[in-house]
Amino acid sequence: MTSATMIPIPALTSGWSVTHELQNEVVDNIHPRRLGSRWHVGHHPEVSTASPWRGRSGDRVARVGETTVHGLMVDGETRCEHYHGPLDVIALRFACCGDWYPCHLCHEAIADHDARQWARDERETPAVLCGVCGALLSIHAYLDAQRCPACSAGFNPGCRTHHHLYFD
Repeated sequence: MTSATMIPIPALTSGWSVTHELQNEVVDNIHPRRLGSRWHVGHHPEVSTASPWRGRSGDRVARVGETTVHGLMVDGETRCEHYHGPLDVIALRFACCGDWYPCHLCHEAIADHDARQWARDERETPAVLCGVCGALLSIHAYLDAQRCPACSAGFNPGCRTHHHLYFD
């Protein structure tokens, strides 16, 4: 008996290998389009384009003060696997669900829905959390700050390039 050829399908198996026969069966059911960095299995126009990997069990909850932060967490100051530099110490409340995440990529990986931006008329909403001291900042206060007004922890200036993902 010959052994089956093991061929990995990285997007579907996350490091697992499958037999060539099973790979052919799986590949026949893959829709050829790609959105972002995720493969979408099948084509169902009535279903959201949200990633089928959302809601995965990698959600690691952290408590910062009274706030629960969801994400692919690295530490208790809200640094995650996507952004984990010394100044990556904020979490954001997402307008779509009210849950807190360190970044848009954590929300995409864990939430079962698409993100929504905060509207301009919601700028006084406390939607930014300092991961160092737990202070809540309004969107307006955060956009005007380079550091936490409560504890003086510096915020990553590079986050400004992502504001359009969170705030209208």
